[in-house]
Amino acid sequence: MGASTHDAVCVEVRPPEPKATKVANDVLNWNCRCLPRQSQRESDETSWTSLRLDCKSRGLSIAPKLATGDGSLGFWIALSKAFPSTRQQRCWVHKTLNVLDKLPRNEQAAGKRMLHEIWMSAKREDAIKAFDRFIEVYGTKWVRATACLEKDRAELMAFYDFPAEH
Repeated sequence: MGASTHDAVCVEVRPPEPKATKVANDVLNWNCRCLPRQSQRESDETSWTSLRLDCKSRGLSIAPKLATGDGSLGFWIALSKAFPSTRQQRCWVHKTLNVLDKLPRNEQAAGKRMLHEIWMSAKREDAIKAFDRFIEVYGTKWVRATACLEKDRAELMAFYDFPAEH
């Protein structure tokens, strides 16, 4: 098993009935197959459990080593029930947007560059230094931004525990 990535996109089809569209891509032996989308009313545990069970019924019998997703609690609860050994990797795109939202507009470009330095680092040690540098630069004045980043530190760095070629 290579990797598993998941995301939920909420679109407002007819106010006030939002729907969450689930997309799962499973990478098996360098071949990517996209599973059909499942429309759900919410991005909750039940919706994600349904998708996980669908994946299992289609042959996903080996737990993914690492799953990447946003902070959706329903996704992580469902994943831990279906595949308790799968490690969590927080999505850097979602996290970057959430952190930048807590910085003033005139600091966002520099903050974005610093955040990119973290996840684009070739080695964990360099990523940790860049992470700590971001906290040092923004921690005093923009505590909400650094708290948002800091709370998921372990999950943001999980992919460094796997070989780079994956």
